[in-house]
Amino acid sequence: MPVQPAETFYELIVIPRARKTEFQMENNIIRIKINTAPEKGKANKKILDLLAKELKIPRNNITMVKGEFSRHKVVRIISGPG
Repeated sequence: MPVQPAETFYELIVIPRARKTEFQMENNIIRIKINTAPEKGKANKKILDLLAKELKIPRNNITMVKGEFSRHKVVRIISGPG
């Protein structure tokens, strides 16, 4: 029987316009300081790119499911086969 991919949801707390970009993970909460302004989705794109890089997973395995216009966000990450 094939193994199904696993879905995990993480809460993000984002601080835009920071001096430098930082990534910190505690349990299922990820704190991100990002040096991009939250304009026209630029910060959200950079957040998802940063998550893919830090977690070493393909960018298309990460989806923002809540908080597109908020500092508190929820992302879904698919890992495993698939």
